[in-house]
Amino acid sequence: LSADDWHSRFYDLSFGRIAPFLTNAADDGLRDDLLDQLLDTARIAGFNHLITRVDGSEFAAQRALASRGFNLVDVSVKMSGPIAGGAPPAIDPDMAVRSYRDSDLPTLMGMVATSHPHNHYYNDPHLSKDGTDRLFGAWVERCCSGLASHVYILERQGEPVGFILYLTPKSLNERMGTRLVILDFVCIDANARGAGLGRRLISETLGRLSTEFDQIELRTSHNNYAALKCYADLGMRIVSTDFVLHRNG
Repeated sequence: LSADDWHSRFYDLSFGRIAPFLTNAADDGLRDDLLDQLLDTARIAGFNHLITRVDGSEFAAQRALASRGFNLVDVSVKMSGPIAGGAPPAIDPDMAVRSYRDSDLPTLMGMVATSHPHNHYYNDPHLSKDGTDRLFGAWVERCCSGLASHVYILERQGEPVGFILYLTPKSLNERMGTRLVILDFVCIDANARGAGLGRRLISETLGRLSTEFDQIELRTSHNNYAALKCYADLGMRIVSTDFVLHRNG
């Protein structure tokens, strides 16, 4: 159980995060005792909003959390796959993919406000939409300011119409000897959606990353069917699912 200062900034709440919550080998009594101790500790620490994830096979844990006021706000799907080398498919002649420039940030902030309306923060009735809008904008700004290892812009006739953020888990790669990159965020402007631009942006940028990485990982919501199909078509497979739960008060 730890303080979640980042999310606390955007709401009039003190966030705490339970990570991980793994009780698949516990009996019901032990699971309940562990959870009750966590909640007592959270109360003493002054946390009035809690976030946790449990593996998609842990229905007993999900029920225990629900019985103590946690609300299911999403089911997350983790996907992974190899990054294939070779030339990516060509995009339209009037479009180009380029690296991020600082001058792009205001345009990107405008795109992100309406980009992910079904994200689990929007699904939580105790969290204000305005706060979540600000959260998404601040996350994109934070990534573009150095947290993301790679930021690419999709532009049409010189105007940005989409962007993609990748994170590199450096410590994991160093300790495990892997060459993994995480697709954290992809966004297409509302006026340009529905034409397959997101898939083309992902494919184009993965082609560029193929000399540096050989594996990609990402998460999306279980009901984001278009994204699931897109990622599957790009050679990724589902490796796990989890329940995302929030508790207020």
